[in-house]
Amino acid sequence: MRKMVVHLGTLPSDLAPAPGQAHRDWWADDPQTRGHAQHCLPLLMANRLGYVVRSPGTFQVCWSGNWKRLPQIEVLDDSGIIVDAHTGSGTFTVQPGFVVSTTDVDDFVMIRPIPNVRGAWFTAMEALIEAWWQPGEFGIVCLLHRPGVFVVKRGDPLAQMCVYQAAGASVPLELSEGIPEATLAWRKRRTSNGYRRRGDYMRGRHPDGTREPTHRTSWRVYRSPGHRVPEPDVPT
Repeated sequence: MRKMVVHLGTLPSDLAPAPGQAHRDWWADDPQTRGHAQHCLPLLMANRLGYVVRSPGTFQVCWSGNWKRLPQIEVLDDSGIIVDAHTGSGTFTVQPGFVVSTTDVDDFVMIRPIPNVRGAWFTAMEALIEAWWQPGEFGIVCLLHRPGVFVVKRGDPLAQMCVYQAAGASVPLELSEGIPEATLAWRKRRTSNGYRRRGDYMRGRHPDGTREPTHRTSWRVYRSPGHRVPEPDVPT
């Protein structure tokens, strides 16, 4: 079975990457998303894709908003966290404290922002690591979005990571005229008189009511036996 292996080194196990959370608090606060977003399977699947990378320590970031100026970084605890602004203006870089590897050739580790967070003051820059052979340490590069003084606490989410197979990047794009028959069937049913929302996509049902055997409603998460880590609090 292909795996993504996190080599903790001296990182405490309570800070190990953990599965992403499915929901966001702001969905319930916004009347436009309340009662809907938590049932939107595409959003839930994106939120839970991969594992959350958490800050190994507490630090402060102060930035003027000037893209020609580096932010000022101050570590606020004795965790030994390595964080600086060497990558570029308007960014800071955090060493996550672990090394990650994959077991199969062409299985990249993708670093991506925490999805569907509203009003974030920073987001992680996306990156792909050739983790099947490259044992080097890596940093999470974070792009600032507004000026101010901000604090990242120990255990706060920085990014998410997942395995990305190289074959996905070379899938050809084909153009086709018109609309698929199945799409027309969906459209017809949803615009018919007496239509009642049944959550067909969430339940994996075709327009005629038959079930799709390949439908997914979650990601199966595998961990080493006996290794349990708490889920992180995702910013809202």
